[in-house]
Amino acid sequence: MATELTSGITLSVDKTGTGGSLTKLIQITSIDGPGASADSIEVTDYDSTTREFRAGLSDPGEFTFEFNLDPVDTEQRWLMGLPAAGTTHDFQISIPTSPKKTLISFAGFATAASPGFGAPGEVITGSATIKVAGAVTWSTEA
Repeated sequence: MATELTSGITLSVDKTGTGGSLTKLIQITSIDGPGASADSIEVTDYDSTTREFRAGLSDPGEFTFEFNLDPVDTEQRWLMGLPAAGTTHDFQISIPTSPKKTLISFAGFATAASPGFGAPGEVITGSATIKVAGAVTWSTEA
């Protein structure tokens, strides 16, 4: 039974988009995804006694994350401009499993990034949505 806690999870991105080094994004408070789905194609014919289907193309899906917004942080400012840039970058989620970290790696581009100002006295937040642009790879840190 898995008993990993969410503490220590990190999200990093290759800001150059060239397969270079990864930069850790700070103050991440939640990550959802990436989640995949597949099309179903109906292949029922006249000899079928029930509807029949086969798997179609898969969609690697999206992932979203939220963070405490630091308006002067260089990486967060860069992140907020990603939807307009339209560039694809390598992302990596690192989960502190034992004895070695589990890594979830994928390329993607931002479809949304926005600040959230909340009510008086609350922390300024931000959120971003990344469309996964290909295969998602799960691996163990070397």
